[in-house]
Amino acid sequence: MPPLWVQALSGVCLGYLVGGGVVWTVRIFGSLAFGKEAMGLGDVHLMAAVGACLGWIDATVAFFIAAPIGLIWTLLAVVFGKGLSRTMPYGPYLALATLAVLLGKPLVQLGLNALIQPPPYAPIYIP
Repeated sequence: MPPLWVQALSGVCLGYLVGGGVVWTVRIFGSLAFGKEAMGLGDVHLMAAVGACLGWIDATVAFFIAAPIGLIWTLLAVVFGKGLSRTMPYGPYLALATLAVLLGKPLVQLGLNALIQPPPYAPIYIP
């Protein structure tokens, strides 16, 4: 068993790499698909820091929760007359999603457990 500081350091490094790597991958493939920059490096650094602080699972979940938050915010802006006049930054939605994951950690864990655990099966009856 490695010392505690090695375990902590490896957890922080894994969170940093996975949190930033998910956004970096979306940035690269989005830029190739759209022909322009899809996400900024600030988003990569933000999620890498979130991954280093909260862990790689929370950073990944926050990244995927940020999209519905951004969609709801954009729809509300359109409905209430603000409209869409320019490119919208994604960082605030990432921050809100991270806050939602941090404050709703028990709900996130219940949801992830429901996704991972197989449903209970009825016993097979063979006469």
